[in-house]
Amino acid sequence: MKKIFLILTVTLACEVIASAQLSFGKSSIQVYVENAVQDAMFVSSHSFLVRNNESQELFGYKTSDYFDKLYGIGIKVQGGIILPDKVVSPWDYAPDFKQYKDEYSPQSRKKEYSALNNRAKSDTLSFAADSVIRLKCEDFHYLSSDTFKGEGLAIDNTPGTKDGWVIWLLSSGTGELPDTAATVSLKALRKEISVPKNQELVDAGEPASSLTPIGGIYVVPFFDKVGIIEFKLCGILTERDDKWQLLCPFVGMEIEPVEKGTLQPIGSDVKPAEDPEGDSTDENPEEGKQKKNKKGWFGK
Repeated sequence: MKKIFLILTVTLACEVIASAQLSFGKSSIQVYVENAVQDAMFVSSHSFLVRNNESQELFGYKTSDYFDKLYGIGIKVQGGIILPDKVVSPWDYAPDFKQYKDEYSPQSRKKEYSALNNRAKSDTLSFAADSVIRLKCEDFHYLSSDTFKGEGLAIDNTPGTKDGWVIWLLSSGTGELPDTAATVSLKALRKEISVPKNQELVDAGEPASSLTPIGGIYVVPFFDKVGIIEFKLCGILTERDDKWQLLCPFVGMEIEPVEKGTLQPIGSDVKPAEDPEGDSTDENPEEGKQKKNKKGWFGK
């Protein structure tokens, strides 16, 4: 499985450090660290509709073809992705849904992702609904996904002292995603932390920038083989009470990549079953609209 790592040219004059975890001088390696991990993060979104519990009609809100859509920073890890809870279950965070939840049920519409600096272009984000692992902090989830073909950061699941890097994501705008007009930049700051066993938050410090923080991660460099350093994901930046802190939810956690099952040939003359009249899938609610023509919109 492909890993995200940094290849360094080592001269004969360099002394090889006989330790699995390596440390670097901030000024000489900062740009390399940022380049090595920048593709590990992306912008994720999840929109949903609501279904009337009695009539089974689907509704958007006002003039939108969805009820609400929430955004967050996603992280690529080996075999899957990590998403904030508000993206996995946006209906739990949508203020306008509270007044309808007794008579209407939420239904997923679209899950999408985009690159940090190309947020106007999005693609489908897929993950297995039954693969959700709620991390102990409950703010984030690990989900099995083949959207990025298993590529991503390995997890550092050990407690103790870490000499790593806080990777800040900084926006030139207000910080509200998607904010497609704003530019997102990375800033790597070296920081030594002590990862607790009990999931306590660790002070992240400040990015010392006039730009607006929107998230980030904490990575630790490990020696992989001669000339190769691998950065492992150790923590996630989260904002609590207007203060940025590091959450290290992976202690003791083992993430096993989900293996694909074996396909069983069944011939080429089997016709697919037809959907029931008016039925609609989670990912394609428009099908229900075409067959049933009963979809409406809420308005004030």
